[in-house]
Amino acid sequence: MQSNAFNEITNQFGIMDMKTHTLRPLKLRDFVGGTHGVDELAGMFQKSRASMYRESVKLDRKFIEDYLVPIVWAADRAYELFDKDKERARAWMLEPNSYFFGKSPFNMCLLGKGEAVREFLNERSGRG
Repeated sequence: MQSNAFNEITNQFGIMDMKTHTLRPLKLRDFVGGTHGVDELAGMFQKSRASMYRESVKLDRKFIEDYLVPIVWAADRAYELFDKDKERARAWMLEPNSYFFGKSPFNMCLLGKGEAVREFLNERSGRG
């Protein structure tokens, strides 16, 4: 993901603490709803199950840049594209998408393919 993506984040879903650059697991769990369980999220974010119940969790800087920032950025752009409807943006981020070969945009970002999601959203929003 391009380095300026961090500056473009508005963090509409509160998944990331913007001051400390940490993951906010409770907000993440709210965001994913029932699509991913606590154990699955812990594995995705390479943290313990117990950490998924904390207010904030430190992540490796590279993990933040490569995975968390793309998720937060994509969620923000989806929020804009869906006329600031958080539920529709959240659903789009979590639903399998044929454009991404059946993967959700959320999962694409966690697979390190956030740039593909970024390009897709930029194209749809007229920024591409």
